[in-house]
Amino acid sequence: MQTKRANIVLPDDKKADKGGASVVSERVSYRNSGSSGIQGEVALKDGQNKLDTNAVYRLPEVEVKAQGRFTAERDGRVNVDFKITVPKEILSDNWRLILNPKLLHNDSIVPLQKVILNGREFVEKQKQDYADYDKFLKSIVDKSKYDSVYLDRDNILRDIRKRQEYYFAIYQEQMKEQMDYEKWKLKQDEHDAEVKANKIRYSAEQYHRYSRMALDHKVRNVVENKDTTGLHAKYMKDYERKTRKYMARYLDDYGLQEDKDSVELIRRELALRNTPKKYREKREVNSKISDIDNHIFSLNDSVEIAKHRYFFGEIAMNELALQRKDEMFEKMVKFPYDDNKAEIRLDTILSSSSNFVFYYTQEYPVVEGLKKIRLTMDSKIQAIDRSEYKLEGADTLSYFIASLAQLADPSLISKRTELHRNLYDRITVYTRYKTAKSVSSVYEIDYQDNRAQMDKLVEAFRKYNNSTEFTIDSVTMISTTSLEGDYDDNYELTSKRAYSVKNYLSKTLSGVNVENLFKVKYKGEDWNTLLTQVRQRDDIVNKEDIQTMLTNAVYPDQCEQDIKKQFPADYKIIQDSIYPLLRRIDFVIDLHRTGLKSDTVKVEYRSDYEEGLRLLQEREYWKAIEILANYPDYNAALCLACLGYNSKAYDLLTNLAPTGNTEYLLAILCSRMKKERDAVSHLLKSYELDSSKIYRSRLDPEVLALIARNNLQSQIDRIQERENKELETIASK
Repeated sequence: MQTKRANIVLPDDKKADKGGASVVSERVSYRNSGSSGIQGEVALKDGQNKLDTNAVYRLPEVEVKAQGRFTAERDGRVNVDFKITVPKEILSDNWRLILNPKLLHNDSIVPLQKVILNGREFVEKQKQDYADYDKFLKSIVDKSKYDSVYLDRDNILRDIRKRQEYYFAIYQEQMKEQMDYEKWKLKQDEHDAEVKANKIRYSAEQYHRYSRMALDHKVRNVVENKDTTGLHAKYMKDYERKTRKYMARYLDDYGLQEDKDSVELIRRELALRNTPKKYREKREVNSKISDIDNHIFSLNDSVEIAKHRYFFGEIAMNELALQRKDEMFEKMVKFPYDDNKAEIRLDTILSSSSNFVFYYTQEYPVVEGLKKIRLTMDSKIQAIDRSEYKLEGADTLSYFIASLAQLADPSLISKRTELHRNLYDRITVYTRYKTAKSVSSVYEIDYQDNRAQMDKLVEAFRKYNNSTEFTIDSVTMISTTSLEGDYDDNYELTSKRAYSVKNYLSKTLSGVNVENLFKVKYKGEDWNTLLTQVRQRDDIVNKEDIQTMLTNAVYPDQCEQDIKKQFPADYKIIQDSIYPLLRRIDFVIDLHRTGLKSDTVKVEYRSDYEEGLRLLQEREYWKAIEILANYPDYNAALCLACLGYNSKAYDLLTNLAPTGNTEYLLAILCSRMKKERDAVSHLLKSYELDSSKIYRSRLDPEVLALIARNNLQSQIDRIQERENKELETIASK
C-alpha cells in the first residue's frame, strides 16, 4: 500500500566526473523569497484541510532533477552509470526486492545485471529450504551403494546354505551308491575267485586221475607185452572231453581257442547279467570313488543368488525419489538461489532500517549510428509467504553519446596543398665490385644485384625526365665506401667508382646529356653512417666503446685495426652487416615544377573524403578508415584513435602542424599511452590554441582524469580568464 518505489537517478557531479559523463542539466532551482510557505510547505488557511485545486499557490522553492546526460564513447563502448535508490519503507526482513535495470536501445530492450536486496528472515528461509532439500538428497542412495544398503543378506545366506547342502547331498548319495557297489563287487570277486579255483582244482584232479589211469594201463600192457603206443594220448583225450563237459557250465574256453573274442564277449554279457541292475552301469565303466565329480559352490552361484535377493520395494522408492529430484526441488525450495552469477550485479543482505543507495556502472557497446540510450528499471518483491508484488516502474534516464568523432574537422574536405617550385628526390644505389676495392673500381651491371639496384635510379630518372609536371635541373652522385683498406686510397677509390657508374649511365640513358647533367662527389669512407648504424644495433656487445673509438679517432686506419683487434666478434658483425651499407652512391635529383615560377597553394575538393568524414561522424569507423587512410591528416588520425590504434594515430599527428584539434587529440592519445607529461603539455597548448576545447573537456574521460591527476584546473581558469579579457578588449575596440 506504499506509494514509495525503487528509482534510478543520475549520479552527482563528483561521481560523474570519474566516469567521464556530463549531466545535461544537473538541477534547476528557483526560490521565491516573498512566499508565505514555511520550510518548503504550502501554508493552509484556518479550517482548511486540503488544497484548493482551483487556486494558485506560490511555492517557496522548486527543484527539478535532470534525467539526461552525456556519456563518452571509447573504443566502440560507452559507460552508463546511475544510482539506484530504495526507500526503507519497501525493505523488509521478510522479503527480497529484485531490481531489474534495462537499457532501451532503439527498439530493443537489453536487460542489465540484477540487483537483489534480501531481508534477513527471507535469507534464513532460503537456507532452511536448501537444508531440507539437501537432507532429501542425502536420503537418496546412489546405485553404486545398493549392495551395501539394499542387499537381503539373511536370505542370501540361507539360499547359499541351501545350495551348499543340496550339492553335498548329491555327493553323499553318489558316494553311498559307489560304496554299496564296491561292497557288492568285493563279494562278487570273491565268488568268482572261488569258482575259478574250483575249475582249476577240478581240472587238476581230473588230469592227475586220467594220468594215473593211463599209467596203470601202460604198466599192465608192458607186463602183458602189449603195445603202449597212443595209450597216454587216449586218456588225455578222455580227460579233455570230460573236463570240457564240466567246464561248459562255466562257459570256459576249453576247446574254443579259435574264437576268444566271442567267448570274452559272452563272458562279459553273462557277468553283467549276473550283476544287479543298479550296479550294471558302474560295472560296465568300472566306476571308482575318484570318478565321483562333486559340485563346488562358486562365486557365480553367489552372484546368481544375490541378484534376486534385494529389497526391491525400497529400491523402487529410492529410484522414484531420484526421478523426482527436480520436482522436489521446486516443491521444497520456494526461492532458489540464482545460479547464473553473470546475470547478477549485487546479491546482498541488508537491514530495513535505512534507505539503500547503490552506484551502478555498466559498459555498453555502441553500434554504428546510435546517438542515445535510455535506461529504466522494473522492481518486484517476493515474500516468505510466496506473495509477489510489482512496484511502479522507475523513471527513464537518457544518455546522449559523446564520441571523439564529434571532434572531426569538416574543413579538411577541401584539401589545401602548398606547391613548392623546387624539389629533390634522393635515391640510394648499393654498388658491388668483383675484386678487392683497392685493386679494381670497374662497375659491372650484371655482377650480383647491381642491375636491380641501378634499375631503381634509372626508373625514377626516366619518370621525372618524361614527366610534363617536372623538369630535372641536375643529378648529384655522392659516392662513399667502407673502412676496409687505406683511408687515402679509399678516397680515390670512391672517385673512380663514381665515374665508372657515370660511364655506365652515359651508355644506358640514351638521349640524355649525362656528362653535363650528372655531377660527381666522392667522400671516401662513410664514418657518419657507420656511427649511426652502430648506435642502432642491439647485437653489438661493446657498442658504447666502439662509438667512443669512432668519435675520437685521429688515425682512421689505426682506429679500424684497434676495433678489429679488441672486439673481433663485434667487428665481424660490422664487416658483414654494416660495411655493405657504406659502399653506395646516393643520387640527389634536383628538379622544379614546370611552368611554376614560385611557391603557391592548390585547393582541391574531395567528394570521397566527404563520404569518409560522414562515416566517421556516424561512428562507422572501419568503413571510414578505408577512405581516410588515403589521406593521412587529422581526421584519419581521429578515426584511428576511435578504433583504438593509439600509436598509429600518435605517429600521424606528430607529423602535422599543431592546431587546437591536433594538440587536444594528442593529449588524449598520450594519456592512453601513459605519457603523462606530454599529455599535460599537449592539453594546455590545445586550450591556448582553441579555448573552446575547455568546454569540450567535460565529455572526454581521459581529459577529465588528466586534469584531476595533475591539478590543472587553476591553469585552465587562468587560460580562460586571459581569453575572456582578450575578447573584452576586442569588443571594446
